Amino acid sequence: MQTCSRQRISTDAVAPAERVAFWEARSVETTVRLRCATFDGDVLAATQTLVRLGDVRMTDIVGNAHVIERTVDCVRATPKASVFASLVLQSDAFFYHPGGCSRAGPGDIIVYDTDRPYVFGFPGPMRQCLFDVPITALDGAGVRAPVQPTRIAADSTGGRFHGAALRQLAQRLLRAPDAHALAACRDSVREVVIGLLDKDAGAHAGGPAATHLLAAEAFVERHLGEPELDSVQVAAACGVSVRHLARLFAQRGVPLMQYLMERRLQSARAALIAQPARSIAQVAYRTGFVSASHFSRVFRARFGATPREYRRLASTGQDLP
Repeated sequence: MQTCSRQRISTDAVAPAERVAFWEARSVETTVRLRCATFDGDVLAATQTLVRLGDVRMTDIVGNAHVIERTVDCVRATPKASVFASLVLQSDAFFYHPGGCSRAGPGDIIVYDTDRPYVFGFPGPMRQCLFDVPITALDGAGVRAPVQPTRIAADSTGGRFHGAALRQLAQRLLRAPDAHALAACRDSVREVVIGLLDKDAGAHAGGPAATHLLAAEAFVERHLGEPELDSVQVAAACGVSVRHLARLFAQRGVPLMQYLMERRLQSARAALIAQPARSIAQVAYRTGFVSASHFSRVFRARFGATPREYRRLASTGQDLP
């Protein structure tokens, strides 16, 4: 069984003068060998959460303005035949490579080969989710090295589609409760990256089934509070037919509308505890239920207690259903 784990690495406890060297050394272990520098002598402040999924990885990186460079010497010293897909979440950025320079902003995706030199710079406070898939894990998908660097714009059809899938996948990886849950995500990461490597990824919403499912789940999360949300809207957002989307959810064993109801109930349950000042009706409406009475009925059927009873049990520290 492949090792799956989550690890947090930060410069917080490192002396300011030693932080760049620390970050470079840890990057060899977590991503690739690189060189790092800040702007105008600023002290590096950065944190990364590394999620290992066997040979596949995801790294959530947050930091202040800085630039990293994968030099020719770095590639020669530590070659790594992987494809990186970087989802920029905060800050403008620039990606310089032998073929040119791409500018990126929040929501843009940069796909590139780690065995080709590059410079990735963030002139402001930044965050990116970096998905790392070895070339060997892409066998059978027609992927051949070297992979040409590609920017997929956030406002393109493909950018909206794949960006939603990557965000949903990153959230799942960062919140997964155990190694088993992490392991279940490995193939999804691989398939989403395969979708990004499609030569037309920036223009359309094509991609494997896992990508469509992740994009559908992300759309559902963003629109849980809309009572009229249905399979037609979700399918349209993902660029597939209602029948195809229904087939994908059926193959996973949970029909789409059942999945939607479960997400509404789970969201409402969390809100009952986290937002005690909100009334039961407010929680119901904010999670997409048309009435408080309907919400109470389905909540009790799912959890064995009414929303009011559930909140009372939570407030007294008693065991929850």
